[in-house]
This record gives sequence, C-alpha cells and structure tokens, in this order.
Amino acid sequence: MNRLLLILTSALLISFCFSCVDEHDCDDPTPPPAKENEIEDGFTFAQELDFISQLDPGTIEVLTITNNSGPTDNQKEIHIKFNTLTKIEQEVKSAKLKLVVKGTPDPSNKPYSLLISTLLDDWDENTLSYSNRPASEQKTIKLFATDSLKDQELFEIDVTSLLNDQFVNAQAHYGFGLSLDTGNDTDNAHVSFYSSDSENEDYWPALEIEYQDGSGPVTGVPEVYYSVLDNSLFSLYKAGYNSNSSDLQVELIRNGLSAQNGNSADIDVNFYPNPILYFFKALNNNNQYAFQVNSTTGINDEATVAYVPHGQVDDLLFLESNANGHYIAGRSNTGAVHLLHSDNTTGNPEDATVIYQKSVSGDVVNIIDFESLEGGDAFYWIESEQKSGKYRIMRYSIASAKAEVMFDESDFDSNFVPKAITVSNSIYLVGDTNSEKGVFYLASLNNSTVSEIDVNSNYKNNVTDLRVNQTGTHLYWMNSSANEAVGGIMRVKITGGASEIAYGKIANGLSFEIPPYAVW
Repeated sequence: MNRLLLILTSALLISFCFSCVDEHDCDDPTPPPAKENEIEDGFTFAQELDFISQLDPGTIEVLTITNNSGPTDNQKEIHIKFNTLTKIEQEVKSAKLKLVVKGTPDPSNKPYSLLISTLLDDWDENTLSYSNRPASEQKTIKLFATDSLKDQELFEIDVTSLLNDQFVNAQAHYGFGLSLDTGNDTDNAHVSFYSSDSENEDYWPALEIEYQDGSGPVTGVPEVYYSVLDNSLFSLYKAGYNSNSSDLQVELIRNGLSAQNGNSADIDVNFYPNPILYFFKALNNNNQYAFQVNSTTGINDEATVAYVPHGQVDDLLFLESNANGHYIAGRSNTGAVHLLHSDNTTGNPEDATVIYQKSVSGDVVNIIDFESLEGGDAFYWIESEQKSGKYRIMRYSIASAKAEVMFDESDFDSNFVPKAITVSNSIYLVGDTNSEKGVFYLASLNNSTVSEIDVNSNYKNNVTDLRVNQTGTHLYWMNSSANEAVGGIMRVKITGGASEIAYGKIANGLSFEIPPYAVW
C-alpha cells in the first residue's frame, strides 16, 4: 500500500481592488493597503539601500534578480513568502516554488546559478529594502541559461530539501530569498518574474507542496521490537502492520524500567530461542543483570539469567543471545572493555566469565555497538579509544575463541566516527563526520573492501541502532529524537537511495530488533 499523501498548494490567490482605478496611477508614496491574499513579495536593490519595490508603481508588478557586476553593486534580490505557511510540520515529499517569467532576459547560453536561500527573520513587503532585508542562509542552487527563458513561461524551483531542512531542525518559515550568480563579475545578467500584484492571477508566485505522512506503512516492513527512554525510564514495545499492511499495531511489553539513581542504562532486545524474548537492563550499581521475558505467556515473566561480579565489570553495555548462552559487552572503571559469556542452558543463573578484554595504557577503551552474525558463530563490535580517537571494527569467533581487528579508522574517511554496526552478508556501519550526520558504509566480511553507501534521508541526525532485514534487502535504523515528528525507524535499500519511514512518530527511541519469526 502506498503511503498516505497530502497535497498542499499554498498559493491561495485572492485579488484586492485599491482605491485608484489603476494602482500605477497612485502618486501617494504611502504604502498601499495590505493585500488580502496570502503572498508577500518584493525585491531589494543594493545601489539604493532604502528602495522599496512595493512603493514604486514601475516595479510593484515585477520581481527582478540581478547579479553583482561592474564597478557598482547592481545586485537585486527577490523575497517571497506565503503567509499561510509559517512552519513545516511534517516531511515533505516534493516542493516546487513556481514563478512566471516577465519579459525576455538578455539571451545567454552560459549556465548561471540561481541561489535559493531560507530567510531567518520575518519581514513585510511594504517596508522591505536592501538595508533591512532579513538574514538568509543559502540552501540550494538551480542552474539555468537565460536564452531558455521566454515571457509568460513557467519557471519551477525545487525547494524540497530546503523545507525538509527546516522541518528536521524545527525552524520557522519566513519564505525564500533568490539571488543570481553568473560566476564572474563581468557578465551583467538579470531575470524578471511576475509578482503577486500582477493583474493576471495565473502569473502570481505559487508554492506547491506534497507532504509525506509517516504514519502509514510501506511495503514489506518487518515486525520489530524497540525500546525508548523517557525521563530516565525505559519502555519496550513491539510493532507491526497487519496482514494487508494497512493498520499499524503497537503493543507495550514493559514500562517503568528505571535507570536507577539517574545513572546511564541501555536496553538491547534479542531473540533466541523462539519464542523467548530477552531484553537487557544495565544499571550502574551492584545489580547488573540480564532479564528475560516470555513473549508467549505474558509480559511479566522475568528471571535473572546472569550475574556479573561488581568490580570486574562496572558497566554493562550490550547483550546478544544464541544457543550457546548470553554474550555481554561491558567495561570497567579502569578503562578496559570486556566480553562476557554466560551459559544459561541449565536454566540457573550463574556468574558470567570473561572471554575477551582490551585495555590501552593511558586511554579509555569503549564498546560503541555489539552485534552477532546470523547463526551466532561470531560477534562484531566497534571498539574505540576515547583520548586518541582511534577505533576498530572487531570480530570474535566462537569456534576459535579468538578476536581479530577487521578494519580501523584508516579504512574510512578521516573524520568518520562510527555509531552503530550490523552484520548479514556484509558489515554495515553508520556514523557521523564533521560535516554530515548519518553516513553509511559497507564493509566485506573478509576485511578486504570498504565503500560508502549513498543514503538520502532527513531522518539520520541521531542514529542509535542499525539492522538488516531478514531477506537482506533493506537497512533499517533508529533515528532518536525527543521530537516524535522526526524520530522513528527508517529504512533504505541495501544499495542506498532515498529513505522511507518504516515506523514513524517514535520519541526518544534507543534500540530495536527485527525478529526471525512473526511476533503477532
């Protein structure tokens, strides 16, 4: 079933008659009465700092952009806003700012750049001038040649990414700023468009937005378990779509799991054997246990399955379970990290034993994420050094009881810092760089190749967990945010591309698991 779509055309065009027969005949320099339509527009002129295009009969119907060229600054910038749109409340699938060309510009086949900016302050068309124009931030560019433009021809500008950037960052919307760059200061180019004061309403600026509602399902989404943290309390949910993929079902499994005394804690959800669901509560005190919940008989069944001696490991981080028992990643106050194993096949809790440990003199080692290979014969994790900034992608073989370095920071972009890992037929990682949040990588299981996956998404500012679905067709990740509008579980094809919302409107999400069996 397709996602729910909402189409919004924001140009509600209502004309207003002024007291003059022809408003161009008005000699009174005072501002005209406020328009009763939802559009405000005008342009500013760098040579005349206080020039107001709305007060000039010769310019009130036109919006002109001119590049900065020659001995004086000829730059003219266009400002347009739609007063019914003050904030982007949901993800935008597509958005087009539509203008109509006025007149025929000087022809040139050179590729000029139309610079599209978001405006950072509110403004009024009746007082807008170069000296008081709102602050702006350039967001995108449209390349065009003036010899392709004709009078009364539609000129469309893609503003999808600009509006989605405002949505993700919860910014107010004050309209668009347009300026022109020819690439040099010798070409003198200009382009004019009709303003909302044109007598022909068909020529008025318009904004067409197609919203994408994240509450509906996308095809083939697997069922999931996921955890959230709110006010130092953990909750565990399961979610899925019914058989015809039209109705979302969400069920609370556990809530009120306290991060004791405000200390840090984590939950990791694991599935083995069917139908036992394990979830992990790590508290920074003497009672650090893994608990189990039987998803068949009820949500209140829990039992301690492993004791971890305090002092040996002071912080438990992640849990993975398979036929050989529980494997737990932890760290100590001395700056070392440990992998521990608890063989709970007898059903009796027992002390976990250390099967791997790592320390670096003068540094603090940490495990960022911990993941088992399907089948449970190996474990992978991200191991980092706090002071040096070094990190390693590690593998532990259960059969050989040995750990090895698969990759390190030299195999990735120089400023890439991994945040989550998952494994199927390959190793997948996601992390941040200095300039971008949510950068994805693919690495081979034989530690021979690393390549970046191009993912286009507005929901990767704070990735906290990463998974591959059972069929190996999609990557799924948790984007964590206190704002449920941008929080949730997203997905993208394993080869990259545009993301989709699998489970939207999840606030403060932490981790999730895709079970190997149906949970409903």
